Amino acid sequence: MFYKVVNRADGAAIVAMSESGMATITPEVAEINDMRCLGVVGDEALHEFVSLQNQISNKRANQADG
Repeated sequence: MFYKVVNRADGAAIVAMSESGMATITPEVAEINDMRCLGVVGDEALHEFVSLQNQISNKRANQADG
């Protein structure tokens, strides 16, 4: 699973993407999107979350391969 930031008319949102390309919402993603809608965090935080989560996923995949 990897994460992606999508831009909407009312700001950015995060979606979790399966390896087959299907978008899904996990509890963590829903919570962060809610915080963004409430103004607790900004769009920059969403981009940072996605970057870090994807780095973690890549490291785990590399460890499993080698």
